[in-house]
Amino acid sequence: MKKISVILLLMWGLRLSAQVTMREAWLSMPDSLLPYLNKNLRLEHVDFVDMNVPSEVRNLLQGEGTMDTLTVDYLSVRLSKNRTLQMRLFSKTDSTQMICMVNTFRAPEPESSLRFYTTDWQPIDNVPGLPSLADPTLLFDTFFECNDTIPSSELEQLKKMVDPVMVSISLPVDEESVILQLSTPFLLKGEKEHLDAVLVQRKFKWDADLFKECK
Repeated sequence: MKKISVILLLMWGLRLSAQVTMREAWLSMPDSLLPYLNKNLRLEHVDFVDMNVPSEVRNLLQGEGTMDTLTVDYLSVRLSKNRTLQMRLFSKTDSTQMICMVNTFRAPEPESSLRFYTTDWQPIDNVPGLPSLADPTLLFDTFFECNDTIPSSELEQLKKMVDPVMVSISLPVDEESVILQLSTPFLLKGEKEHLDAVLVQRKFKWDADLFKECK
């Protein structure tokens, strides 16, 4: 029994030692995922944060980026004038972690891509609980709530003007969740205000096994 207890403790210790920080994940990221921001440049970002000074780093395309947030499990970087990157470590029930990466491009409205990886940067294709973003048009109607703010006929006309359908994604700094929002390009200010009155964001919270939508 004593020998079994020792083995279990050793296995638990190995699982704990396998935990990584966001700093470690950022530095171990394959250069192929951010070709113009290699490991040396990513290290510069971290060094500037450690010195508590603005982390303005010129990338390989001669653009400037800034790391504005770096915690144990979260990171936010402005890669260029129009592009941002957010990363978060999500904890799992088996004591492992997965990396969530959100790339957002603004031109001028935001459009995001969402990817998940193991801590050794192997892609995770299916994460339970999150809707597929392969075809954003399939999610379009889920961003609207019915109310009396806008007549249904006017709402349908406004919805037809949302083209192309683009989804913006964000990772909150203080919790393990993913937030999806509909971008509204090519609408006038008044049209956007009307549409915003019936738009809702979709929030999915991670519970260590799967994402659950917050209602």
